Amino acid sequence: MELTVRGAEATLTILDDKEQPVDATGIGATAVVLARGNERRTVEFRHAGANRLGAKVDFPFEGKFRATVALRGPSGSLGSARYSVDPVR
Repeated sequence: MELTVRGAEATLTILDDKEQPVDATGIGATAVVLARGNERRTVEFRHAGANRLGAKVDFPFEGKFRATVALRGPSGSLGSARYSVDPVR
């Protein structure tokens, strides 16, 4: 997974171990994000076409976008990852 944050939108791009796109139909994700003031917020990612999942970021955060993302498919957990990314404002 690759996480990008642009404005008020977070996008997860799903790739396989050979960096090839994976169809994101039927895949979802939940992220626990560190918001301003060290408040934890939960964000739900939904299918956003092809190999992408998207979520709205409707709260302020400071500096880097820090998130722990849990990916899930129809049969359950597909794994998790931690991110600390610079947003594109």
